Amino acid sequence: MGGDSDGPKVAITPQSTKVTSGTEVQEKLIVAARVFSDLLKPTFGPRGLDKMLYKTDGTTAVTNDGAKIVAELLVRHPAAKMMVSMAESQEEDCGDGVTTTMLLCGSLLIEANNLFRKGLHPLTLVDGYQSSLQTARLQIES
Repeated sequence: MGGDSDGPKVAITPQSTKVTSGTEVQEKLIVAARVFSDLLKPTFGPRGLDKMLYKTDGTTAVTNDGAKIVAELLVRHPAAKMMVSMAESQEEDCGDGVTTTMLLCGSLLIEANNLFRKGLHPLTLVDGYQSSLQTARLQIES
């Protein structure tokens, strides 16, 4: 059953494929999610700007609704897909607040990346975010 580890390696990706790991992957995911949240930044608030969307069927739409903008995007990047999923959950659960959610997530990721660069372990950051969530919930409930 192929326990021979001395044989030649089997390539499952093209040789031109660049494999990244560790903090480099982490940083790329954070940057992609931040770029996604930055897309909605100009639409935020009472003086938010509209975005013109060119749809795949050739039509256009103009909106400043974060949920509609996100719904029209064709995303492939894993971090962007996560952001789309978060936006869909926000829209489904609350019916509003997609842009705010995306901007908050982007800001949290900016800070997370700054802390990672200073050497903070990711699990320590997660613990801190969870602690902050509990504190926020207690404040809201009281």
